[in-house]
Amino acid sequence: MVALIRYATDFMHPFQVVFFRNFFSVLIFLPLLATGMRVKFKTSQFKLYFYRGSGGTIAMLLWFYGLSVIPLPMAVSLSFTVPIIIAILSIILLNEKYGWHRWAALITGFIGTLIILRPGTEAFDMQSFFVIGATFFWAMSSILIKKLVAFDHPIVVTFYSTLLMAIFSLPFMLPFWQPMELSTIGLAIAIAAIANIFQIALAKSFDGVDFAVVMPFDYMRLIFTAIIAYIWFDETIDGWTAIGSAVIVASTAYAAWRTKKQGKKSKIQPMQAGIRL
Repeated sequence: MVALIRYATDFMHPFQVVFFRNFFSVLIFLPLLATGMRVKFKTSQFKLYFYRGSGGTIAMLLWFYGLSVIPLPMAVSLSFTVPIIIAILSIILLNEKYGWHRWAALITGFIGTLIILRPGTEAFDMQSFFVIGATFFWAMSSILIKKLVAFDHPIVVTFYSTLLMAIFSLPFMLPFWQPMELSTIGLAIAIAAIANIFQIALAKSFDGVDFAVVMPFDYMRLIFTAIIAYIWFDETIDGWTAIGSAVIVASTAYAAWRTKKQGKKSKIQPMQAGIRL
């Protein structure tokens, strides 16, 4: 999906890709609604959905734009910082208590981020902050998702969130509108379909097993992205990005292992906070 987004930005502005990713995702959902799924689509959580849709839209705009201007492996590596941001926000917003083990893991993860960014060197790219900004807003959105699924079915949460993101992204897309050929429309539909499959698969995985079991598989995104980026775009992952990614992965994996060992249940599961498109 990430590779298709990068490819699509060769033909459309990233903001146009964002709108049609959400627009076609909603259209793909409609047949499911028509089949009479045994899911209540009524909700009373309009304020939370508004905040979720707003934050998700900003995150997606920043993420898609970031994918168009920095190497894909670096973008995906920086997306691994979301669990770190989630942990910090859970302390501030949810009053979660962290021991020194988890604080050490958070600090280590932050060091891994600095290794990837390398501020103060010629390799430092200010455009990386588009991805960093996206991770912050997705972290905020993930907290809202955790609250929403306590009231509504995950399919309902996904549908309303996507619908609002389509509406909110429309004004951002209009100034950059470009006519779309049939092949470009097909590309946008493919991105939307893969995004929907991803959301459903993710929800199913968390429904079946503990998040600490799922987490190591999420980090395989970097491996797949590096392979695809090399084949499609002749991009390679540099040594510093690989080292920084390893540090972040190790720190978040240790924090998850420590939480599981102590038998604590976090109000926000770290791995539910990844870049969720």
